[in-house]
Amino acid sequence: MLILRRMCGQSITIGKNAEIIVKVLQNEDGVVSIGVDAPRSVKVDRLEVYEKWLLKTSSSDIHRSALLNRLKLFENRIKKCCPANDSIPSQGFCSS
Repeated sequence: MLILRRMCGQSITIGKNAEIIVKVLQNEDGVVSIGVDAPRSVKVDRLEVYEKWLLKTSSSDIHRSALLNRLKLFENRIKKCCPANDSIPSQGFCSS
C-alpha cells in the first residue's frame, strides 16, 4: 500500500497516463473533502456504497467473497496506519 500525505490543493494521479486525478479540496476538523476526476468509464464510489452494491449484485459468491475480503483487509491496513485519534491539523478550504 502506498501512503501519501497531501496538503489542501495538492493532487495525486492514478494510472500510466494520469487517467485519474484526486485532489484534496478541504481538510476541516479531521474531515477531508476530495475531488476525483476520472473517465466516465471508471466507477467512483464511497467504499460503503460499493460494498452495498457488491452484496446486491449477482456475481459469483466466490468473486464477491474475494472482493469483500480484500476490502476488509484494506480497511484494517488503513486503521493501523491512521488511528482515529491521529488528527491532521485543519487547513480549511483551498483556493485553486
